[in-house]
Amino acid sequence: MNNQRIKAFDALRGIGCLIVLFAHVISVHATYGMYVNGCGKIGVWCFFVLSGFLTFLPYVSREDVNIEKPLSFVINYYKKKLLKLYPIYLLALLGAWGLGMFVDGTTIIKHLLCMSGEYHFWYMPVIIKFYFIAPWLILLYT
Repeated sequence: MNNQRIKAFDALRGIGCLIVLFAHVISVHATYGMYVNGCGKIGVWCFFVLSGFLTFLPYVSREDVNIEKPLSFVINYYKKKLLKLYPIYLLALLGAWGLGMFVDGTTIIKHLLCMSGEYHFWYMPVIIKFYFIAPWLILLYT
């Protein structure tokens, strides 16, 4: 693949995001909200499946895997994925805390450790856990 993106899959992920956005916006409407209640999960499933596929694709085609140094591979993977997402997640949590969404410190700690996710923050613990497990699965595959 040589770092080329599959534009059709990126477009489908975008459509998945739009389905979620549409479901959230319409769900608060008094008349039409009941018709789209729960439809956002279709977009979430689409996004998750395609993201998982696109995450593993370069490694399955053996472009980025250095089997000779597995620990180095895992550390580099974490730097690339987790260190890119987690600081932004931390800022979002701090912002939500500042706005009063979280009233006790226990909830914030659970979010920071990715033990739970409330409100719209459910997504990040799922993704971070996936990224934590993914390099080990890649090493098992190769």
